[in-house]
Amino acid sequence: MLRRIPNILSVSRFPLSVLLVLFANQPARFIPVYIVTGITDVLDGWLARKFNWGTEFGAKLDGFADAFFATCSLSVIVVLWLHLQIEWYVIATLGTIGLLKLINLLTTVWRLVFHAYRSKQGQAYIKENFGYIPKICWIAHMKEICGLNPQVAANRRSNAVKMYLCPPEKQEDLQQAFVHFNWI
Repeated sequence: MLRRIPNILSVSRFPLSVLLVLFANQPARFIPVYIVTGITDVLDGWLARKFNWGTEFGAKLDGFADAFFATCSLSVIVVLWLHLQIEWYVIATLGTIGLLKLINLLTTVWRLVFHAYRSKQGQAYIKENFGYIPKICWIAHMKEICGLNPQVAANRRSNAVKMYLCPPEKQEDLQQAFVHFNWI
C-alpha cells in the first residue's frame, strides 16, 4: 500500500490544479492550494526515489500531472493578467514557475528519447558488424562498466539486482560500439 503513495500524490495534483484555476482571483484560497500542489509535485518524486517505489506507470502519471499543473498555472496567469490587471511581478513569478515546470517536463521527455535513440544506434551497429542484437540491459551494464551513467528503467525494482549482465564474450563488441559512437 505504501508503494502507491507517490501515485496518489500525483493523482491529487489534477484536482488541486483545477482548484488553482477556480481560485485564481481569491488569493486567500489560491496561495495555500498552490503551495500544497507544489509540495505534492516535489514529494511524489522524492518518495519514489528514496524508497524505490517508482514504477513506469507512476513516472508517466507524474509527467501528465506536471504538464496539467503547468498548464493550469499558465492559465491562471492569463486570467489574472486579462481580468485583474495585477502587478507584473506576481505574473512573472507564477509564469516563471509554470515555465520551469514545462521546461523540466520537456527535458525529461528529450532525455528518454535521446537514451532510447542511442541504445538503438548501438544495437544496429553491433548487428551490422557482429551479427547479433544485444539486449538493452547489456548496453546499460557495459555503460556502468565503462563509467558512464546508464538510464535506469522506470520499472526496475532495485538498482542492486541486475537480471541480465552482459556476457563476457560480448563485452568487447559493445566497447567497440561505444568507441565508434564516441561514448567513451
